[in-house]
Amino acid sequence: MNDLKTLLTENPGLAFYLVGLSILLCLIVVEVVMAILLKKKIYSLKDTVTNFTMYIGYITALSVWGPITYGIFYFVHQSAVFDFGSYWMLPQSLHFWWQWGLLLVLDDFCFYVFHYASHKYRFLWASHVNHHSSKEFNFSVGFRQSWTPFLSFLFWIPLCFIGFDPIMVISMHLMSLFYQGCQHTRLIKSYGVFELIYNTPSHHRVHHGRNNQYINKNFGGVFIIWDRMF
Repeated sequence: MNDLKTLLTENPGLAFYLVGLSILLCLIVVEVVMAILLKKKIYSLKDTVTNFTMYIGYITALSVWGPITYGIFYFVHQSAVFDFGSYWMLPQSLHFWWQWGLLLVLDDFCFYVFHYASHKYRFLWASHVNHHSSKEFNFSVGFRQSWTPFLSFLFWIPLCFIGFDPIMVISMHLMSLFYQGCQHTRLIKSYGVFELIYNTPSHHRVHHGRNNQYINKNFGGVFIIWDRMF
């Protein structure tokens, strides 16, 4: 038990991943129940099984590629432009808050560029298209991930070169993916004024739309401001 506590304390990304995964699984159960009560066909057994099967493949690939990615991030970080120190682990410090706040914005911009490129360039689209292959749109679709995530790290290398700790970068990326996973639902219609700044289920439904006017729209992960800017 103490070994597990130490592991999670030293790896905030892993701790958040396990918490986020648990929350998403609970959301799937809630969505299924709500769909039954509202008499809406949101899930199909075959599609849902496919989503989780693909996620198992994704995790398997990451178990091999993840440590390599961390090694590359660590190597780049040794030549970082700025030394931010270890304040990112100290919530009582003001540096903690501005570092995580700045990383949140920069990480999302990196994701926007990566996501945009994944739709525009065929080599990257060949990996990303799996996520768009479902005929359904529900929380389980967030688990439909690529088995070839081998080039995505290139888009986050600049963050390590700026000075952000590799573990911090990976942790923020996992938090972003959790937020994005929560956008895959048809039961939430709108977040109101928050939709002016943040990516929401209604924005992401457009992104997954197959109508011509919706294709290649809304690439943001946490924020929708990049799509408005560019």
